[in-house]
Amino acid sequence: MGVSLTWALNKRKKAFQYELDEEIEIKNSWIKSMVKNKDGIARYYIGECNTVIEKLDKQIKYFRKLAKMKKEGVPEEKIVQEYYDLDRIKSIQIRRILENFGIQVQRNFFKRRNEKSASTYIYENQNRWTDFGEGNKSGDNIDLYQELSGCTFKEALKELTYLI
Repeated sequence: MGVSLTWALNKRKKAFQYELDEEIEIKNSWIKSMVKNKDGIARYYIGECNTVIEKLDKQIKYFRKLAKMKKEGVPEEKIVQEYYDLDRIKSIQIRRILENFGIQVQRNFFKRRNEKSASTYIYENQNRWTDFGEGNKSGDNIDLYQELSGCTFKEALKELTYLI
């Protein structure tokens, strides 16, 4: 598991770095255009760049913390719990998960199995779902991912991390 955790950390780190580099490049081009126009709005964009840099620093500290935990011999389960940010995972919209599975939603209903009319309803404001065709079976986005993919809770967390 150590190799896969390291791989997952590196993959997430590279994706985050790419996003930040792209964001910084866009902000810098805005600043240059504002400076050319001698517009006072440039200060706003400098502040935005600083925010992006702070975001990057925070993420780097986070990865250093995980690396330090691993070096100190902290059990992998504890590191995995630290790695998976449950609040962020639970904030992934159910519609986004369904899109990944190629499932279409119509009027907040979708089909989970072969049926004439959709019987599973999405409560978007609560990020929950209920399947009225299976005796009011319901849950959150993690439960739905488990149901659709047939994986365990831990596997669902691992896979949903990439949708953050």
